Parts: sequence; structure tokens; C-alpha cells
Amino acid sequence: MGLEMFSLHTKVMNGMEGRMHESNMRILVGLGVAVVYLFVGAIVFVRIEYPLEKIERETYLEYQNQWRQRLLQLDIDGEPGDRIYWDFL
Repeated sequence: MGLEMFSLHTKVMNGMEGRMHESNMRILVGLGVAVVYLFVGAIVFVRIEYPLEKIERETYLEYQNQWRQRLLQLDIDGEPGDRIYWDFL
């Protein structure tokens, strides 16, 4: 009885090792596919969103320049405004 249990245990453990190697390979393949999918998705997202982001960045710089001009008209140096801005961020 003990010998039968030992041989059964050995068969089960040997079978599990093969399955573990197989499942590890599946996990690695799945992770590889996920990384490639995210990489391709990031490239597509950048290609789609870049023109809008460029417009928004230009609009932001215009807005910032308008505020600087407004502050200079009021004889306020840009340094305190910059400090307030960076403290806010």
C-alpha cells in the first residue's frame, strides 16, 4: 500500500511539473501579447491625439503670454507670479 501511494505520488508530481512548465509558457506568451498590445495602442493613441495636443499646447502658451502681458501692464514683475504658479502645481 505504501509503495503504491509513493508511485502514485511520483506520477502526480511528474505530471504537474509538465503542466507547470506549460502554464508558465502560457503566462509568458500572454504577458508578451499584452505588452505588444499596449505598445501598439500607445503608438496609435499618440498618432491620433498629437494634433489636438499641439493645438492645446499653443493655446496654453498664448493664454500664459496674455497673462504675462497683463501683469506687465500692471507693473507686476513676472517672478512672483511664476512662484505662485509653481507653488500651485
